[in-house]
Amino acid sequence: MLPKLQHFLEAFTFGQNGKHTIRIGVITYATNVVIQYQLTDTTDFNSFVDFLFNLAFAINFNDSGGNVQNALQEAYYLWVSQKSFRRSLIILIAAAYDKVGFQGADKTAHVIKNNGIHVIVINFATSDGVLTFALENIASSGYYYISSQDQLYLRLPYALAQNCLFGFNSDILPTFANRVCQPGVLAAVTSQSKLDFITDNIVPYAFSTNQKKKFTIGLHKSASDNFEGEWKWWGYNKTEYPLENFPSMVDIPDPKDNYGYMWNHYGFNWSLQTGNNIPLPYICQLRACDAEYICDQKQTKQKFKLI
Repeated sequence: MLPKLQHFLEAFTFGQNGKHTIRIGVITYATNVVIQYQLTDTTDFNSFVDFLFNLAFAINFNDSGGNVQNALQEAYYLWVSQKSFRRSLIILIAAAYDKVGFQGADKTAHVIKNNGIHVIVINFATSDGVLTFALENIASSGYYYISSQDQLYLRLPYALAQNCLFGFNSDILPTFANRVCQPGVLAAVTSQSKLDFITDNIVPYAFSTNQKKKFTIGLHKSASDNFEGEWKWWGYNKTEYPLENFPSMVDIPDPKDNYGYMWNHYGFNWSLQTGNNIPLPYICQLRACDAEYICDQKQTKQKFKLI
């Protein structure tokens, strides 16, 4: 389990500072619940890997307890006490059902989700129907996984990425798709690294097999310009900004074209195409929380009733 965690987290940038970094806290739970790694302990990826491999020596594997309720509460309190500008989520990993330990866990998870935190669940004992039912009630919609699932640790970066980037599998006209994305916008594919991230971590899991070839992006012919129109990206708060050097247009757009989409024409090669309001699957993006844009930092919308 620990080497696999290392594998899928390697794609992210660790740190307390920086506009696009992540922090991680680790809580172990059995009979007792213990914070093993504070959010404020995060420094860099290699230090976190060292912690993961040392963690095995701090766990009592003979303790068969499963205090999920208190583990979720502790995770929530850790987030409240060590908040930052980042979007937040909780990953719960479970391998056994404990009737006492799960008591009230679904209500706690409901409070957590109502406060804007996604809960990802990984079930390591799928043959236990009671555990499966309990974990499905805890997980956010679309965030329940089982340990034997094909390419699980390739799917998890997609789950994390959905906090800011997410795909829709249905064919919709771009004029409507951008409205569906609100409060976000259709994705601006402004660099090769962002395109690679989308095609590696969003497209394979958000779209069905026959829809992986094309998807709508946020490039459009601006209605605010002259008659010819200028190709622009949508920004947040009804702003726009121009297409620059990436991605390049392979073909000259037809004068009637008004929206852009990415086309996987062969192998791993994607190219920018334009069309006249073609219905396709689409990728949305939400504004990332960073030092210049602080997400909603309200205290709890609901209070826990501790039992």
